[in-house]
Amino acid sequence: MAILKLALVQMDSRDNVEENLAQVVKYIKLAKAGDADVVAFPEFMNFLAFSRSNVYFEGIDGRTTRLLQKMAVDYDIIIQAGSILIDSGSDLPYNQTFFVDRDGTLSGRYSKLHLFAGISAGNTEFQESALYKPGNDITVTDILGIRMGTAICYDFRFPELFRIMALGGVEIIFVPGNFTKHTGEHHLQGILQTRAIENGVFIVSANQIGRKKKAESFGHSMVISPDGEIRAIKPDGEGLLFCDIDTQDITCQRIKLPLLDHNREDVYEVHRGKLKDGTLK
Repeated sequence: MAILKLALVQMDSRDNVEENLAQVVKYIKLAKAGDADVVAFPEFMNFLAFSRSNVYFEGIDGRTTRLLQKMAVDYDIIIQAGSILIDSGSDLPYNQTFFVDRDGTLSGRYSKLHLFAGISAGNTEFQESALYKPGNDITVTDILGIRMGTAICYDFRFPELFRIMALGGVEIIFVPGNFTKHTGEHHLQGILQTRAIENGVFIVSANQIGRKKKAESFGHSMVISPDGEIRAIKPDGEGLLFCDIDTQDITCQRIKLPLLDHNREDVYEVHRGKLKDGTLK
């Protein structure tokens, strides 16, 4: 059993690294002042491009990571980095997240698997694959004796990712996002609650807020319990959302509703094979 105090950062990131990182420092200090064990940031926490010709990314040992490591050590706090664009060694960066432990150690590096391609809120075609390189791994980490995992924004629409992490023992899944107002109003809370319930995990989603270049970010940072209860939510405005969680709630929910024990991967795998060879009827 572990009781954690979370601080979720809801911020309005712009296309100015200096201004964004100043906000990051401010929020980490405020999170620590509020006795948080973990501070979680949204997607694109250090830079949100307002044009396709203005994309900023760093190496994994770049200024943003070094700053987060220093702040984690100086303020004795765990940081869930939201996401930043990281050099992939090709023309396109990864959209990547990670954890920074209290000693500055990085773990759980995860690059967004699923890249949006479709019609955006502005009714225009948009493809993230033109801007970012997709990852190919699912990663988890152990911090404070708790197994934690991450998904990033659009990933929340793909239940397989969450189920694999849950079957791997993950208890808390962080979902940093930059959800648009349209997506948020129609899908955000319902899908995140479903992911929590079907896997018996806490879902922690720190989100962007504010008017961006082509769409308005929805905010609504939230913490959802393993039974789907909204434990805390911040509908609008920049700032921190604090929430205490008890991992014993995960054990209790999985006893009441042992969905993971009833998972039939033996059957699913057979039928995936039938899909591949065209024999599924």
